[in-house]
Amino acid sequence: MRLSWLLLFALACTGTTEDDPIDSSDSSTDSGSTDTGIEPSCDLDSHSVGDSAATGTLSGVITDASGAPLEDAEIGLCRAVCRSVCTDATGAFSYDGIGVDTFSFHVRPPHDQHDLFDIVFPLDVAANDTLTQNVQLVTAPTAVALPGTAAELEVATGLHITVGQGDLSILFEDDPTDIGAVPFTTAFFPTPANETFLGGWLMTPYDAEADPGLPIRFTNTFGVATGASVIVRTSSYGDFVWQDMGTFTESNGFLVADNATTGRLPRLATLIITAAN
Repeated sequence: MRLSWLLLFALACTGTTEDDPIDSSDSSTDSGSTDTGIEPSCDLDSHSVGDSAATGTLSGVITDASGAPLEDAEIGLCRAVCRSVCTDATGAFSYDGIGVDTFSFHVRPPHDQHDLFDIVFPLDVAANDTLTQNVQLVTAPTAVALPGTAAELEVATGLHITVGQGDLSILFEDDPTDIGAVPFTTAFFPTPANETFLGGWLMTPYDAEADPGLPIRFTNTFGVATGASVIVRTSSYGDFVWQDMGTFTESNGFLVADNATTGRLPRLATLIITAAN
């Protein structure tokens, strides 16, 4: 999926495929914002994009790790390509004219603030939705160097990944040589219905892929009872979903995958643990 998505992304940049609009009926070109499938320059005239026939709206405020408004953060509302806007001096952004669909919502720090994480998660837009989505970015951790051969690393407190050099890749870039993660305990995004958010991690290098996936387990810091299970998911930028890694069951102080094949980490992105209600 990643390769086909990136190919479509590249075609969009060269103008050889039609734009995938926010609303399927959107053919307007008079927006003050650009929709090119490339990174925005943050000199956009407007924070309003879309088709006036569609009624969904989305707005919010992006702040930095200290909670201060973050100007020039890049926001992408993405399907095959991204409708991109940038935050103003108050950290605010907005979209209108959004049709019913599921998107990847991507927050990228300003180009001069490499100490902050990218964040991406799926976002559903229903008919006539008026959505507010605020995000506080977090500071990237000190990365852990990848060992020459695969070994289990505690990448962040409670997050154990078996990984080595050559196990991660980023298309068109050199293979990553390190890995890092930051835990978070409060969901700043919509979580799957009928589930309770327990915790998660933001991972770096963002969107590095691991094929066929990395073995992973968690220290049980969530109070999960012995023998009880939780659900683990990671965000998929190209598929616009929370990708289900299956259930993990408490055993001897750890949450361990019930299925050794599906319960592997496919990419470094937003990783969450939830419990069924």
